[in-house]
Parts: sequence; structure tokens; C-alpha cells
Amino acid sequence: MRTRRLGKTGIDVSELSLGTWGLSGDAYGPVPSEEADRVIDRALESGVTLFDTADVYGKGAMETKLGERLPASAMVVTKLGTRLDVTPPRKVFSPDYLREAFDRSRERLRRQCVDVVLLHNPSTTALDDGEAVGFLKALKTLGHIRAWGASVGSVDAARAAITRGADVVELPYNVFVAKDL
Repeated sequence: MRTRRLGKTGIDVSELSLGTWGLSGDAYGPVPSEEADRVIDRALESGVTLFDTADVYGKGAMETKLGERLPASAMVVTKLGTRLDVTPPRKVFSPDYLREAFDRSRERLRRQCVDVVLLHNPSTTALDDGEAVGFLKALKTLGHIRAWGASVGSVDAARAAITRGADVVELPYNVFVAKDL
């Protein structure tokens, strides 16, 4: 498997990654746990070193599964900022909420230092506000994460993240979203 540099991180990763939303059961229907395990194991056997998840995939179950199955050498990207315990679910990028979400993610992933943490589809307003960005920059300075950024759904949000100094910007691109933003 070929590798390349991930954003501005200095981290080399496999050119292909395994996104785990589909394995969580949230996307396309239930996935038996044994099948999700087989997919993760096969990705590792194939040389995949980059795994993408979020704290809300399977209500944290995918982070737990990756924490149990991945070697320390595998790179994990997780996303924060979606609050499911309220009706309706909503985006929350306050430092207090992000701290709680990050602590839970780090525990589920079984990592003292999480490789990459992204804000999960923030608005340009949330990025420009600076509180969430400042929180992630502080985590990086403290050595709790290696890199930070945003998983975005618009060009404007991508530009706002880049302007704020994001190490990584994640854009939707898969078999269902196979076009530029």
C-alpha cells in the first residue's frame, strides 16, 4: 500500500483509509459485530494504516471497537461536536462540551494521545468564533492530540478551517459523494 503525508501533520499514512460510519449501523443498516471485526482486520492485513471514525458512530461503539482492535501504530482520526443526547441532536462546539467528548473518545480509543481530532461538520461561524479551534490547538500544545482540523461539508467551511491553521481538512468523498464540493 502506498503512503502519503496527511495534510500538514508530518504523519505518513496509507493512501486508502477505512471509514467506519458504514460499519456503525448508523448509515446503511445493522452490521454484525463479527463482520465489522473482519472488515477492520482485512484493512489492517491490506496495509491500511488510517482509520476514520467519530464519537457518534454507533454512539461511540466504533471508537470502542477501534480501540480494541487497532495496534498502536495505526492512525486514528476521530470527530467531535455532534450531541446526540438532546432532541433534536445538534452541533455543539463549546470548549466545555468538546472537553467532555474528547475525554470519552480518548478512553474508548484507548489512547493517551489521539492522532487527529476534527470538528464534525462545523459552520463557518463556529470556526470563525475561535473557541473550538482554540480548544483543539491547546490539546495539540499539551500533547493530547497530534493534529487537528475539521470535517467539512462546504468550501467556505474548508477555507475557514485552513485560515484558522487546521492541520487536516476532511471533505466528503466516497461512492455516494463522488464530486468536488
